[in-house]
Amino acid sequence: MKLINFDTYILDENDNEVKEEDTIKWSIWMEKNFKKLRIDFIKVEDYRISTLFYGINYFKIISGKPLLYETKLFIIDPENKEYGFTEVKEKGLGFMTQRNYNSKEGAIRGHIKMVEDVKKLVKKVL
Repeated sequence: MKLINFDTYILDENDNEVKEEDTIKWSIWMEKNFKKLRIDFIKVEDYRISTLFYGINYFKIISGKPLLYETKLFIIDPENKEYGFTEVKEKGLGFMTQRNYNSKEGAIRGHIKMVEDVKKLVKKVL
């Protein structure tokens, strides 16, 4: 059963992306495999860099290969009572604060690059 208008994917036992047409099966897999979704999460001063397998190709029209992984930058936010941090928007930082990838390897490389970018930013501020 297809309930959403995006391509959905899961990871097989070897962490290969596999298209899952059935949205119910996809959502059950995502819930059962929640720990498998996080690729990396690193703290740099007040910043948090998170890279995840999303399993939804939001960018189907733009890209040939599905963009199933995402890295985002967050900052500690005491006013955000639910999570304690807020997503950072680009606002002149000199680098993108959200990046999407079509492979786990690309996501890992992109995560490392964002960590480097944030460390440079923190060094400038200090």
